[in-house]
Amino acid sequence: MRCSNFQTINLRWQQFSKNLPHWLNENVQKCLDAGLPLLHVDVFDGVFLDSPNALTFGPQMVDSIRKRFIDEKLTLDIHLCVDRPQRYAKPMAEAGATRI
Repeated sequence: MRCSNFQTINLRWQQFSKNLPHWLNENVQKCLDAGLPLLHVDVFDGVFLDSPNALTFGPQMVDSIRKRFIDEKLTLDIHLCVDRPQRYAKPMAEAGATRI
């Protein structure tokens, strides 16, 4: 996950292993506090990138981020690194993705 606006804050997935909701809230807030209006999320399914470590999250997490930061001007840019991305485009859009 990265937040962008001429600068990037790289947020590594390994950092959130124990408490995902807290990690997401804290790090998305860091992006917003830094004035970075775009959150870029790479979504992997473990098939497109053949690795058991390449499984990330789906529309439920996008929905959670959107609801938590609903009053913020936050662009959710979702990069689908998945097999058959057409399966995921509509659910991601319905969950609150700004760009897919």
